[in-house]
Amino acid sequence: MKKPASIRSTGLFLLLLPMALTSCRATEPSTEIRFAFQNRVGSAIPIIAVEKGFFRQEGLNISPLRFNSGPECAEALYTGSADIGTMGDATALIALAKNPSMTVITRHASGEHRHRIMVARNSTLRSVEDLRGKTVAIKKGTSTYGGFLKLLDNRGVDPSSVRITDLSPSAMTEALLAGSIDAFVASEPTPSAAEENGGREIATLGGLGNNYPVLMIARRGYLEKHEKAVRHFMNALKKAENFIRENPSESVVIVGKATGLGTRTAAKAMKAHILETGLSPATLSSLERTARFLHKEGLIEKVPDLPSRTYRKTQ
Repeated sequence: MKKPASIRSTGLFLLLLPMALTSCRATEPSTEIRFAFQNRVGSAIPIIAVEKGFFRQEGLNISPLRFNSGPECAEALYTGSADIGTMGDATALIALAKNPSMTVITRHASGEHRHRIMVARNSTLRSVEDLRGKTVAIKKGTSTYGGFLKLLDNRGVDPSSVRITDLSPSAMTEALLAGSIDAFVASEPTPSAAEENGGREIATLGGLGNNYPVLMIARRGYLEKHEKAVRHFMNALKKAENFIRENPSESVVIVGKATGLGTRTAAKAMKAHILETGLSPATLSSLERTARFLHKEGLIEKVPDLPSRTYRKTQ
């Protein structure tokens, strides 16, 4: 029996409907997010998310803005040239204290021993106490800087007895080997790269009750206006986290190439990190302790109320 034309038309419509919907979704404009992150091993999750196309899979158009330090990412947020930025705990807490609209989204890395104090291999310096009267390079305003001040306090070393000079991590190894500085303090991968070229560790910034989380922050107004996009953003980061866990060797190659470190140095530096997203109670407790220390040192005027400055919709 021949089917009526109306039934045949309805069947054809239902058959083509999924294709039409897919076509519409494909042509819909994706949400652009200007994402400032560090071109360092601590940003392995963002790097993998970009390089493997996980943001595109979530319908996002990411404009990656790669910087050498957390303060540079924070500056991009301050000036409005970035929507979301990554940075270490001290930089993030300073940003929260300066601007009441800044909000923590998540962490994407941590590691108690990812910050290290390095000297030349033939140096006579052996301990933190030996740094008195010496020139030590560090990038000020970073989580490394906050951790170093806390370590000096813990060891009874007056910061004024150390000649602290502000220097970009990219220039530290060269300055150390040239004898322009006696030591430097930096987060990975700078210490591992220095070891490959004649550097030696005398201490880490571990043992201070801080797991040094690397955080993502943004203005609360932006997060509330783009709630759906932020949810997809977090999905992409989770995909990257899972990829690193399931494909460690390939991840090392990708991060090594993206950062210019090479596979060997990238592998060593990545081992110093816990590459996970989310804000655990341990991370929040670490942030609270760091905030209190920064306040005591006069680096922030007030300790931020962290529960109210966390974007809970992504947790």
